[in-house]
Amino acid sequence: MSGNASKAVHKESNKYNIHNKKQKIMKKLVFAAIAAMVMVSVSNVFASNKMASVSSVAPVDTVAPAEPAAPADSTATDSTVAE
Repeated sequence: MSGNASKAVHKESNKYNIHNKKQKIMKKLVFAAIAAMVMVSVSNVFASNKMASVSSVAPVDTVAPAEPAAPADSTATDSTVAE
């Protein structure tokens, strides 16, 4: 085998190795993506189960009263200040 033929075989072998490495990386990425989707789906199932049990609790009233409380009688404090 001449030098050029040896280089050509090595070049083809190198292309094959690079192709295999890319395929392995892509397989790992696809597996990671599928695993992430499964994990999100499972967590959504558990979250919806928790939401169903929490919905039976009475809601907290967070609305402020429409009218303010009656003002305090300020005449008693004015007479003590004047003394």
